[in-house]
Amino acid sequence: MNITNASHVSFPYQSWGCGNEKTDSEFSVLFGRYVEIDQIDITLRAQWNPPQPNNANDYDINWSSATLEFSDGTELPIILKKLASPQTIKLPEKKIVSWVRLKDLPISEETIPVDGRRKFSAVTEFKVWGRESSYE
Repeated sequence: MNITNASHVSFPYQSWGCGNEKTDSEFSVLFGRYVEIDQIDITLRAQWNPPQPNNANDYDINWSSATLEFSDGTELPIILKKLASPQTIKLPEKKIVSWVRLKDLPISEETIPVDGRRKFSAVTEFKVWGRESSYE
């Protein structure tokens, strides 16, 4: 599957972000039932011009870290890199959960040289891998 994530305005490729302004932003996926999961792929929006690490003209900046919170009460701190491709987080063990939350998204002080606004961080795709669970 080819994901286009170098833009934030072109339908149908949209993204979710907190504008790099809020310290309490969270992104949740509610499954509506219990599922057994073992992997999460996170694709960050990559509006980098040109697309290379640490370019001063980048519009976007990646979150450097975050926390995955699970409905079973556990949390997993993760490191995120400045990549346009999906970043795979393999869970240490399979989990039976009804939701997953991405939280603890740090604010960057890096600004866009042209106008001084803070650079923006966003998620283009949040994919949770697993299967149906017989847990009720």
